[in-house]
Formats: sequence, C-alpha cells, structure tokens
Amino acid sequence: MKYLLLLSLCAAAGAQDYVPLSEVLKEVSEKPKFIDTLVDKFGVLDSEQVTRLRGYIRDKQWKMVDSFPGITVKALGRSVRLIGKVLPKSGPPKAVDFTVPPTKDLGYGLVFGDEVDPKLAPLHDDSVRLAQLLNQPNPEKLLADLQSSGHTVEIRDARYFANFGDLKYNGRDVLTPFWLDTGIPIPGQKRNLLVPAPHSQHEIFVKGPKYNAAVCFFFGIDGKAIVRPIDTKDQAWVMGHVAHTYRDKQAFEAMRLIGEVIRVYAAIQASHPELPFGGYYLLGVCNDPGAIVETKMTGKTTLYPLSHDKSLFAGQGEITDIVNKLPQDEVSTDKERVLASMPVDSLKQLPLANLRADLLIVQSAPSQSSGGISPWLLLGFIPILVGGYFIWRSFSAARR
Repeated sequence: MKYLLLLSLCAAAGAQDYVPLSEVLKEVSEKPKFIDTLVDKFGVLDSEQVTRLRGYIRDKQWKMVDSFPGITVKALGRSVRLIGKVLPKSGPPKAVDFTVPPTKDLGYGLVFGDEVDPKLAPLHDDSVRLAQLLNQPNPEKLLADLQSSGHTVEIRDARYFANFGDLKYNGRDVLTPFWLDTGIPIPGQKRNLLVPAPHSQHEIFVKGPKYNAAVCFFFGIDGKAIVRPIDTKDQAWVMGHVAHTYRDKQAFEAMRLIGEVIRVYAAIQASHPELPFGGYYLLGVCNDPGAIVETKMTGKTTLYPLSHDKSLFAGQGEITDIVNKLPQDEVSTDKERVLASMPVDSLKQLPLANLRADLLIVQSAPSQSSGGISPWLLLGFIPILVGGYFIWRSFSAARR
C-alpha cells in the first residue's frame, strides 16, 4: 500500500486482472506439499486454522477459501491478547531497513513479495532521506522550511485494501485479502457483512529544488509508527481512494499531528515492552494513527477497523483527548465507517461483484451499528490464535 498511481476508473479496470486464491488452489492443491509451503510462507497459523483451510481445500469449498478467515475484530483481539501471554519478549527495537527485499519463487508458479515501482525508483534516495528527517521531533518545521524554499507539499489521507499475500501466480496477481466480519447484518439474510481488511496511510509528496520524494505514515505490522519511503507497486485489486488532501497550513498541522503520534507511540512502547508485536493491534492497526489525524483535521474519523486499547494512551495530552473520542471496533462498528473505508470513489467501482452487492444493500438500509460478534458465524469457529503473528510474518517491513 503505497501510492495512488492510477485514477479510480483506471484502477477499477486494472483490478479485473487478478486470479482469486481459490482458482490457484484448484490448480495446485493436488501437488505434493503445496499446503505446507503455503502455510510456511504466509506465516504461522494455529492448528485449528490449518485444519479449517485444509478442510476447505479437501472438500473443494472454494467460496470459504475466498472469504478466509472471516473473523471479527473482537475475536482477533482475543487471539492477540492470548498469544501475547506466550510470546517471548521482543527485545530492543531493530533499526528500520527501508530496502525492498527481492521477490521469492515459491514454486508451483507462485512468486511472493513486493515489486519496486519503476516510476518511484528515481525518488528512492530523496524519499529515504526525507523519511528519516520526518521521523525526528517536530517534523512540521521541516515541511514549513521546504515550503518556504520553493517546495510544494501535499499530504493525502489514502485508503486501500490490505494485501495479505503479495502473491503472483504465473505472472498474474493473486487476490489475497484478509476478510473481516463487521458484525453488521445484511438485511434479509442470516449472515453478516464481510469485507477485505482496509488499509490507510497518510502519503506525503514533496517536490522542489532539494527534495523530490514520496513517503507515507502508518503504524505497521513491524510495530513501528513511522514515516516510510514509498517504493513499491500495488497490485491493482487493492484499488485506492483519497479521502482528504492537505496543503499549505493544513499540511503543516497534519504533519504536526503525525509527529506527535510518532512520539506518543514510541513513548508507550518504551513504557510497555511487554506488548506483543510492538503493540500492533493493542495500540491499533494501520488505521488508528490515521484516525487520530483525521479526527483532529476534520472533527471525526471515517476509518475502519480501529482496535486501540484506550487505557494505554492515558497521560498523553492532546493525543489522549483525541483517542478517547475515537470509536473502537471491538465494542461497536457503524456502517458509515465501513463504507467510507472502502478504497473507491463509488461502491459501484468495486470489481468484486459479491462484495459490491452486499455493500450496496447495507448502504441502502437504515443506519445501524453492531456490537460485534455474530452468533451464527462464531458457532463452531475458533479464532486465530496467532492472527497478529500471521500478518506480521506475511509482509515485508513496509506493510501495514
């Protein structure tokens, strides 16, 4: 999730050129040791999840594969808290490596990993230098200096689908979202709305005599709330939508908030070294820092999901005040945030027909919130024990 390179209509057209994970499994699931390879490369799943996935493949339940795992935010939270009790302490934080690792050939026609975007490659050195400077205290002062020295600065609040696989199969992108159960009932049907997990980030574009750079800010699965260079090319199915754009004084204020969020997250992590995954999920997912900035800039957040534990943010001044106002999706989810987090200008642009139909039905229904877990989806379902670990292992350091 890096850069909104295409206009929405172009992205919608390009997003058709992907293959669902179920189609890949249909072709390669009979080959020896494939499932073992898949599980190993995607991360560590608990035995229940492995059994479920193997069962879907064995019984050719391809629809279930394409909405895997269909977990609620609350159930995922229980899993993260549980695994946090058994994980060893992570130790001192590692230095950030902004190098894009090479792709890996998994065999069976499958390739894993990010691809460097040739359009962004010329910006790499400037982007790395700018990211390092913006991760220092008071980054808004740097932006003000750049603006006064002839640089244009623009900050975009961008939304995407999170890519939980980074797979290609015989040269084609593989659709690998992480499906969330929103807990919102679909009118007239005994099931809840499932959506691919959305990702958001604030993208900062600087152009001028000293820097020509593209960087972004989000809280990553690596446990770091930092500014990072934008280097890689998104698969078309993740789409892309800009919810807000900040320039001039607004860009200065957005950058000030980003700097404050970076400081607060680092302070909480220093005070709570026991947090699993560097606090990822308990301090929020990629969207929570973005929700802080959006709330300050616009008066409310339109992001889903939000998973932060408010108690961890006590005593952090301005950020505490904002976090206390944020919704939290273990408690309640409203459809307006779910719809606003979809990475398209219009729901009709979504290339996934079933998802598009479900969202349009929910959109037209009276406003409602969900308290969380659907009884019929949880019966017989054991949450992912190591959901956070699965995601962490699945991505490069630049993933959300």
